[in-house]
Amino acid sequence: IGRGIALRLARDGFNVALNDLPNKDAKLEAVATEIESLGRQACIVPADVTVDKQVKEMVDEAVTQLGGLDVSTIDGFSCPPLATVESWDHILSVNARGAYLCYKYAAIQMIEQGRGGRIIGASSIAGKMGFPYESSYTASKFAIRGLTQAAAVELGQYGITVNAYAPGRIQTPMSKLELISDFSADSYNIDQVFENVPIKHIGQPEDIASIASYLASKEAHFITGQFMPLLCLSPAHVACNVSRSIQNVSSSLHHVRCASLRRIITFMSISKGIALITGSAQGIGRGIALRLARDGFNIALNDLPNKDAKLEAVATEIESLGRQACIVPADVTVNKQVKEMVDDTVTKLGGLDVMVANAGVVEFASLVSSTVESWDRTLSVNARGAYLCYKYAAIQMIEQGRGGRIIGASSIAGKMGFPYESSYTASKFAIRGLTQAAAVELGQYGITVNAYAPGRIQTPMMVYVGEQSAMTNFTQILNTCFLHNLDKLMENVPIKHIGQPEDIASIVSYLASKEAHFITGQFMPLLCLFSAHVACDVSRSMCRSI
Repeated sequence: IGRGIALRLARDGFNVALNDLPNKDAKLEAVATEIESLGRQACIVPADVTVDKQVKEMVDEAVTQLGGLDVSTIDGFSCPPLATVESWDHILSVNARGAYLCYKYAAIQMIEQGRGGRIIGASSIAGKMGFPYESSYTASKFAIRGLTQAAAVELGQYGITVNAYAPGRIQTPMSKLELISDFSADSYNIDQVFENVPIKHIGQPEDIASIASYLASKEAHFITGQFMPLLCLSPAHVACNVSRSIQNVSSSLHHVRCASLRRIITFMSISKGIALITGSAQGIGRGIALRLARDGFNIALNDLPNKDAKLEAVATEIESLGRQACIVPADVTVNKQVKEMVDDTVTKLGGLDVMVANAGVVEFASLVSSTVESWDRTLSVNARGAYLCYKYAAIQMIEQGRGGRIIGASSIAGKMGFPYESSYTASKFAIRGLTQAAAVELGQYGITVNAYAPGRIQTPMMVYVGEQSAMTNFTQILNTCFLHNLDKLMENVPIKHIGQPEDIASIVSYLASKEAHFITGQFMPLLCLFSAHVACDVSRSMCRSI
């Protein structure tokens, strides 16, 4: 994985400092030669990441040889097979202590430079769920997850983002090691674990490198504190019978399902295809439509029929980029209209490869003052609308037989409750659940299903919310404790960035790309500050001006 990340970042235009243990110098020289053949500079900074002094010297040497440090990816890790106190000490030292030291000295250098930076750690799906026979490894990966989230909060003020990728089994030299165990295979059903992986894909280092590439890019400037689980199948020659190692998941999965997956991935790499975006007359939807057009997709634009003039303007912008555009107006709450919207897209553009179910509404009221009509409208547009879009997009994609991407619009309100937004919060939790269920069901067809989950983004909808909020007097129901907690919530946003539609569009661009072919079931929370002209005095509404 480390070599894959180094080569990918070199292709992205970075000069690269290569680290490993001193006894790996020959291999590092070979990677350095590959990087230099790409027209980038490379230097070798050998060090044992468990040793404080060596890690500091490693960072200092990288700065001396290359002139600074902008991205630090921490990939070294260990997973011995035997459960002894010595193996515990070794694993926690390499995986957790090593990550801590790399985070620390990278942060010191980046703060001193004053130009921000990216710190990217290597966790694992074992950092989210326990695996038997990997107790010390699992503990170390949970530790990296916690370290990443704590460091993100602390370093955001300096423009430094901190994230961790969290792969399943990836086809690497480490994964080829036999993990001998004295336990019976009957005590743990590894086959069942991998049967539940939605996308039957053999994980490759390049898959992780594409995640690191995105997190290191300027487009990921406001993504921080994220733990990105990427569950892959073990390759047939690596996956396992737990009684001996982690080797030999059913070869039929490898030969049959992966063959069809290769055809699907090949199609997505040849043609960008057709994307349908609901709620695309303005705001986030418009931003997504324009970004996907720049990426090479032909675009079907949807919104309510009374927004045709705005849709025409967006279509003109798309056509000026050299892409095709069509308008498919529909009310996403109406079953028949959503089906016809998808059918019209296929008729006009020739198919459907990406569905972005972006349409949504928000109404602002306390639980006790809200109306059932408001509840019905919010759940109908946000949750029912997403369900119908997912359903008819899936039907079309299955029929085409070339996979696809379904991307929903959740919210940070889909992970944590916000007062005075009870119906909105419920609808966004519903989208999160729908996304995860659909991902499991549709993976067999090569269809990925994910949801972006922004905080407040500077859009016309949020301007409307601010205006409506200012008309309401909440002084009788707000208390000092609530105001204090809201202040703390705003203070704890690590990257003080006013969210823009283009920020969300960059996430969607990645999820729609061929590089995200094995990412599914993900809920991607992106917490941003409230914008100044939307935020309001909390004594009058929910938001505090920045």
